[in-house]
Amino acid sequence: MQIYKKNNDRMRGFTLVELMVAVGISCLVMAGVMSVFLSQRNSYNAQDQVVEMQQNLRAAIAFMRKEMRMASYNPIGKSQGRIDVGFTETLPSQMTFSFEIDKALPDPTRQSIQYRLFDSYENGDGVFDLGRQPGINANISAFAESIEAIDFMYLDDMERPTEDASEIVSIRVSILARANQPDLNFLNTMEYFPASCPEPLPPAQPGPADYACVESKLPTGFDPGDPTIGSWDLNPGVDGDITPNDNFRRRLLIATINVRND
Repeated sequence: MQIYKKNNDRMRGFTLVELMVAVGISCLVMAGVMSVFLSQRNSYNAQDQVVEMQQNLRAAIAFMRKEMRMASYNPIGKSQGRIDVGFTETLPSQMTFSFEIDKALPDPTRQSIQYRLFDSYENGDGVFDLGRQPGINANISAFAESIEAIDFMYLDDMERPTEDASEIVSIRVSILARANQPDLNFLNTMEYFPASCPEPLPPAQPGPADYACVESKLPTGFDPGDPTIGSWDLNPGVDGDITPNDNFRRRLLIATINVRND
């Protein structure tokens, strides 16, 4: 009689050591995959914030350019010897101008526009928005959100700063936008200079003298209780330092807009 011996080798399972090695390798692979995923997500979020700010800034400039080019447009009034439109308010952070919007004789309709920073949220969200007010008694509405600071620089035909409204032929607009959400993996140590306060060139030494222009840029309606809102000095109270040192990304756009003013 033949006796067959049962082969138990094929029925052996994994040993504890083998299982631990497999789990360890799997954890390493998963950690690598998760690291790549988190890195890609952070990169995507950063790029998304930058694109959103850039689009916001470009849209704001395009919107203002369309109306500011019409400042002082006055064909009917001019033909009648009247000058009843033009710049009526030329502040660094706020401007008001008017122009004719039709040719109805003998008295054409005039449109007044004011641009300024305000908080469009009832309870406030800690950052201004750029608003447009079409007339003294009209409601102001935001056309660009999360605008941290704005600066209007009024220039004459020689591109020199002027305070005479009748000499304005172009306006250099500086707008600083801020991301809506902070990024805890990012620290903002950038310095932002509006066109009216050129960035100090080397070998300028850091100190109050270099940043006095920026530190003096306070918005219309400045709130001493919250000096960060609307101010170009993002580190108030520290002379010679205008860096925000926070986790918000920002973008600065400077554009020159030619106006009629004739």
